Amino acid sequence: MWKRHGNIFTAPFFVRKEGVSLITLVITIIVIIILVAITIYTSLSTVDNANYALFASEYDEVNSATQRTLQNNVLNGDSLEARNKGFTKVKVENPPSNFVSVSDDSISGYLVDLDTINVSGTKTGKGDVINERVTFRKDDVYIYDANKNVYYVKGYYDGEGNLRYKLDEKENEFGKPTIGSLEFTLNEDKSKATVKVVAYPVNGGELTVTGGGTTGTKTADDTYELEITRNGTILITVREEGGGSTVRELTISGIVKPKYTISYDANGGTGAPESQVKEQGEKLTLSTVKPTRNSYTFKGWAEDAASTSASYHPGGIYTKDSNATLYAVWEGVKYTITFNANGGSDGPTSQIKEHGSSVTLSSETPTRSGYTFVGWGTSTTSVTASYMPGSNYSSDSNITLFAIWNAVTYTINYNANGGIGTPASQTKEHGKNITLSSTKPTKAGYMFLGWAESNSATSATYQPSASFSKDGDTTLYAVWKIQTYTIKYDVNGGTGAPASQTKEHGKEITLSTTVPTKAGYTFLGWAESSTATDATYKAGASITDNEDKTLYAVWSAIKYTVTYNANGGTGAPASTEKTHGQTLILSSTKPTRTGYTFLGWAESSTATSAAYQAGGSFSKDANTTLYAVWKVDGYTVKYNANGGTGAPAEQTKTHNVALTLSTTKPTRPGYTFKGWSTSSTAATASYQPGGSYTANNNVTLYAVWSEDTYTVTYNENGGTSGTAPAKQTKKYGETITLSSSKPSRRRYTFMGWSTASDSKDVMYKLGDNYTENESVTLYAVWESSLIPSVANAPVLGEGMKAVYWDDENATNEFEYDTFMLADGIPNTTIYSYTMGDGVTDTKTAKWANAKTTDDGSYWVWIPRYAYKLIYYTNSNRTIESTTKTKYGDVDVLFMYGTSDTQYRDKDGNPKDLPEGYKVHPAFQKMTAEEEAAGNNPLGKWDDELQGIWVMKYEASIEMSADSSTWIATSATTGLTTNAGNTSTIKSRMVSKPSVTSWRSNHIKYMYQNCVSMYPEINTHQMKNSEWGAVAYLTYSSYGRNGEELAVNQCSSYYTGAGKGKGTSMIYNNTYEHDATDASGNIVGYVFKDNYAWNTDLGKLASTTGNIYGIYDISGGAAEYTAAYLNNGSTNLTTYGSNLVSALELRNKQVYSSTVSDGTPNSGSADYQLCNDLYGDAIYETSTSYSSGSWCNDHVYYPSGAGPFFCRGGYYHDDNDAGAFHFIGATGGGDYGGFRCVASVSGGT
Repeated sequence: MWKRHGNIFTAPFFVRKEGVSLITLVITIIVIIILVAITIYTSLSTVDNANYALFASEYDEVNSATQRTLQNNVLNGDSLEARNKGFTKVKVENPPSNFVSVSDDSISGYLVDLDTINVSGTKTGKGDVINERVTFRKDDVYIYDANKNVYYVKGYYDGEGNLRYKLDEKENEFGKPTIGSLEFTLNEDKSKATVKVVAYPVNGGELTVTGGGTTGTKTADDTYELEITRNGTILITVREEGGGSTVRELTISGIVKPKYTISYDANGGTGAPESQVKEQGEKLTLSTVKPTRNSYTFKGWAEDAASTSASYHPGGIYTKDSNATLYAVWEGVKYTITFNANGGSDGPTSQIKEHGSSVTLSSETPTRSGYTFVGWGTSTTSVTASYMPGSNYSSDSNITLFAIWNAVTYTINYNANGGIGTPASQTKEHGKNITLSSTKPTKAGYMFLGWAESNSATSATYQPSASFSKDGDTTLYAVWKIQTYTIKYDVNGGTGAPASQTKEHGKEITLSTTVPTKAGYTFLGWAESSTATDATYKAGASITDNEDKTLYAVWSAIKYTVTYNANGGTGAPASTEKTHGQTLILSSTKPTRTGYTFLGWAESSTATSAAYQAGGSFSKDANTTLYAVWKVDGYTVKYNANGGTGAPAEQTKTHNVALTLSTTKPTRPGYTFKGWSTSSTAATASYQPGGSYTANNNVTLYAVWSEDTYTVTYNENGGTSGTAPAKQTKKYGETITLSSSKPSRRRYTFMGWSTASDSKDVMYKLGDNYTENESVTLYAVWESSLIPSVANAPVLGEGMKAVYWDDENATNEFEYDTFMLADGIPNTTIYSYTMGDGVTDTKTAKWANAKTTDDGSYWVWIPRYAYKLIYYTNSNRTIESTTKTKYGDVDVLFMYGTSDTQYRDKDGNPKDLPEGYKVHPAFQKMTAEEEAAGNNPLGKWDDELQGIWVMKYEASIEMSADSSTWIATSATTGLTTNAGNTSTIKSRMVSKPSVTSWRSNHIKYMYQNCVSMYPEINTHQMKNSEWGAVAYLTYSSYGRNGEELAVNQCSSYYTGAGKGKGTSMIYNNTYEHDATDASGNIVGYVFKDNYAWNTDLGKLASTTGNIYGIYDISGGAAEYTAAYLNNGSTNLTTYGSNLVSALELRNKQVYSSTVSDGTPNSGSADYQLCNDLYGDAIYETSTSYSSGSWCNDHVYYPSGAGPFFCRGGYYHDDNDAGAFHFIGATGGGDYGGFRCVASVSGGT
């Protein structure tokens, strides 16, 4: 019962009276304590002792669900609101001593909403919260404090009678401070009450007194006062430092509240509501009446007449305790300015302006090929701009502005190209044809053929007056053909005229040396008149005149002298003269010669028979020497060309005197003269020209011939088929068909044959005819099958910087904010995706590298690309196959931005993707159908990507005691939560060289840590498709040009290590082993600095062969990918629950199976199910589920208890490890590692 004395109210809790004995007082206190304990126990018992075990289970469920939700909230951001999303902050009364407030200004915690944490079916925690305030021992709710400790506010008693708010602590009810008395006094105007609390500590600690939302002030020993401004029941809480707290209720009445007037001002409008009155502390509902104003929209009310945003709205709540005037807030009617590109593209689309205001038009401008933007008009046909970008627009109306265009004009210039009479320049508008000038230039000695765009053209592209349509400034060059002249010969009554000759303008020509004949005349030369008696030109003379000419032979009638030659004898007659046509009677005088008989005369000194007799007739018209013909006692040697021509004259041999045979050799086309024989069918010669003939007989010697043959030799000229076509031979005049056998050369197309090894011009094709009468070597002409392209520029995500090293040993590292130069051009100093020849491992490509600055992890950019696979029948990759084999190459074209149909050519321009190429799925967005299927078998993303960032090294762990100094650890497990790389954790996942990789953990933790690492750049565990994207680019001409990666053979699993490839375990005989088995086989290795990532041996394990590539793809720890076979194995949930149950399809890749209960099978059937999948370097690069992979890498398709994919192989796998290695694994560790991929959207 409360007693009132005037305006003073008291409660008889603890009254001291004079005259009470100490014993009585002690007994009274003990009785009171017992009664209070019994009362409290009876009134506050919230859980029956029999239900203690059930409640403990409910508390554990609520606590676990709350902690799980708070962990997931880490992904929302670092703010308090983000980390406590779904929970409401409430004030807390009478909390236990270890409760830590989440606020500094009041004791507060966060209310646990059972719906938010997905908990249902509990009997506890379902109470209501009034005025966002909870009181311990009273309210049936759960809350948590700043340390994330969950409390059941109402409390419960365990089986031993202890009051508990958590499973691990109990409340000491008898260690609390005592409240002696409570009373309140109204002030003079009764606007507030002063509450006086008399309280005593139990353990001598300092007391804090709170109530009604205020904290009391100590006014005297054990006395505290609080000011309260409202009537009603409040809770007075007394808390002892280091101890418990006591709560009592106090009902306050009699406080009279002041009243305040709320006035309305239409602020330029009309129809303001009537004023309203509110009491202090009252929540006033504002009038629902709205004022009006022409061309304006009423937004609400504000306390400032100039305000542009409303603080209050009609029907809203007003709580301030003061007189106030609320002013109407107006917003002008909005008008839309629509921009129409009018045939162009890009540019602004629309703008909004308010009534009565002006707006600055967008500074953006549209573009239109072949046109210049003039400005904006009010119709599609406007020619003068009414508005310009950036100008003011003030009209109060909707409007559409149309782009005004001026067609670009181009200049057509003419260049006479050495001639004269150049036509005047012409202009043409974009998209329109013009008629070229009809004026033709001239050039002395040349014929005008027309016009061409090259000054060295030999044929014309355009003719005068022709239609010209090309858009662009153009210079047309005159095309000239040199003038030629004909020199004709007229023998002027003679015979044997030389063939006509052609001379070019301005050049000198030598006249024919052929001399015509005319019986009875002497040829004097040539003249330009048929009646000339003197020659102007001699045979073989030079002539320079630039004109056609006919030259006539000039003749002089001749006389002939007949001279007699005794030819070794004496007494020859004197010479005699005759004129042309005369018959001369020869002298009757006969010469004499000892040992010879005169037979007559002949015109040859070697004649053996006489043509003329002494005193006979001679009618020949020619100067003639007649030689005496003598008959000797000897033998005649005759020559027979035997099918040829040019046989020597016969010879006479004196008896017993050796005869020197004639040195004259006959000729025969297609044959080689071998000598002479006495048989016409002989194959070998018995005598040679100039040789000695000694036989004493008359003889005919026959020419001996060998038939000529010509050889066609084929040279592959760099080809790789191993065997060039066989040599071919032909005979003179014969036509042969060249070989149809086509050589091959890896990454090249055979075009044909040429006679020069460096020629690009094809002279002969397969099966062409060869007719030349000469031997020849034909060289293969090759054309590279590779198409150059330019990669998308790297897109840096939040917290990333570009990285570059100043030399190949990474001596100094530099960081940049961008990969671009100031003019927007890619900085090729710090990265360049250089194309090789597809064959030679040049190690020149510099893939873009970046770092996440918070943890120093390294990442490598894989640009979006399309690819085409080429298969070969042999390991040398020389003969292409039309079916899938275990030998292959990859051709890559970098795509234009996020296009699926165009690649970026070597000049940076978009170009249609050639047939046979397909865009790699790692960069593509899932289609609606694929997303609906729910398994993402191609490993696509949920957006189109310009590229992806891949961890440069396998993931490793760093530990820190203070979250500032981080030390790499060799632990193989850990980080089982999804903490992410934040500043508050003590361990984190990184990508760094020369540290032990993180392995042997469950794949569910690998997956979760990758997703949590950097959510802002979409980090996630690498999928099979992304592994394939790295493998294919590595094997392409932009990586190692088909060269197999070296294996990271470090048995300590150091990242970025290299060594060798193939089956050789010793590289350059310098890699030292440190352990052998019983048979002496090497089983372990010591990691040395000279195999680190930036050494010559380390770089052999890089995807580029240098420091700019990705490491640990071959060897090290085999890497788990976020991909699995959906075969129902229990290991899918045992070891991969987070991955398997993940809702975000973009982060995982699921393969179909022929079984659903985890039944083991050979893997062959499931392997065949993926025959239509691509990009993951699995089915495309292997010939079966267990063998036949590219580079002889080991493969075994997942099955049974091993449904998860592991890639790359282990350090000890030697030749079995590599980029195309894949096996199935349990997901429970298996010494497997992993790495992350970051998918950053954006870029250009």
